[in-house]
Amino acid sequence: MRPFITACLCLALTIVVTMVSAKIVFTSSRDGTLGIYVMDDDGSNVKLLTDKLKPVAPRWSPDGKQIVFERRVFLDDSQRLHLFIMNADGTNIRQLTPPIDGRDVHPSFSSDGASI
Repeated sequence: MRPFITACLCLALTIVVTMVSAKIVFTSSRDGTLGIYVMDDDGSNVKLLTDKLKPVAPRWSPDGKQIVFERRVFLDDSQRLHLFIMNADGTNIRQLTPPIDGRDVHPSFSSDGASI
């Protein structure tokens, strides 16, 4: 696999590779707002999946068919987190949890994909 290099003046966070489909999911502000992107492991075919909800911390499901991520909402001095899931193509975005008080949840799937 080639090193991940951004060719823009932007923020790139949370870079995760799936071995199932040789795809990389990452968050970036390359288009001016924070979004979840996917690309081939050689850096080609970059596609925005969603820039709604200011998503962060995406993680692949073990079968590469879904992506779980969090949305952070800052209120005064506290932070609220919401967990979401979507299909690997960016469709069918669903909220999994009510707002959670806390920081740095970084959701991930169990190895068998049965739980998050």
